[in-house]
Amino acid sequence: MRYINNRLLITKTDWNERVNEAKSKIACGEKVINDFSGLWTELKDDLKVLSSNKCWYCESSDIRSDGAIDHYRPKNKVHEAKEHNGYHWLAFDKDNFRFSCTFCNSRRTNKENDRIEGKGDYFPLEDESKRCYSKDDNINDENPLLIDPCDALEPGWIDFRGDGVPIPRYPKDDIKNRKAKTSIELYHLDHEEQNENRRQIAIDIENWVKEAVEAESETIRANRCRDIRARIQANAPYSSFAKRVLANHRDKDFVEDIFVTM
Repeated sequence: MRYINNRLLITKTDWNERVNEAKSKIACGEKVINDFSGLWTELKDDLKVLSSNKCWYCESSDIRSDGAIDHYRPKNKVHEAKEHNGYHWLAFDKDNFRFSCTFCNSRRTNKENDRIEGKGDYFPLEDESKRCYSKDDNINDENPLLIDPCDALEPGWIDFRGDGVPIPRYPKDDIKNRKAKTSIELYHLDHEEQNENRRQIAIDIENWVKEAVEAESETIRANRCRDIRARIQANAPYSSFAKRVLANHRDKDFVEDIFVTM
């Protein structure tokens, strides 16, 4: 998972005006939230640009689905609080939008382990008593157990084994460990196809590093470094994983040079 600066999202000049019109019709009972789904779906392409067309949660690049707009805080209902009507006051808040592949966003059965995974309307908190039920509650009192790619601190709390399987990066830190485990499950990150894609990336990087070390000419070494750079660029699928693999070789000058110039 990479950090996504969603503050860079720019909407059309009349978007806020249309949102206010939608809110008025919903407030008087004329319409419901989902009648205005076009207001957030029209932002999909702009949200994709912020992540180089990759899912904000898993970093897949249009491989697993066409993508959707996830409401980080669910808009209609919350699985963990049956009496909750969803964070409806955030339904049109662009800061609550996350570009997501269908596997991360929707509930479905993982054929590898028969568990139902995917975010859906799940939004677990560290302390359920802190959950907000209206716009008058302080959203900052909540401590979500789902890692947020738009939080500058959290994306690095998920790590990976060399075979591409996601794991918590800080197993001895209770809250970071819980957030990582919960996110891996609910974002459907431990998916066989994804794990295999990451494993192949690890194999490529290890081979390229080895070839660069053993290269008998600067041309060969430069070509392998070019391959490595392409794998860790922000627009490459699973690039945060690729960087983790490459980081094991920072004792080599050419690898360190790649890191400081990316």
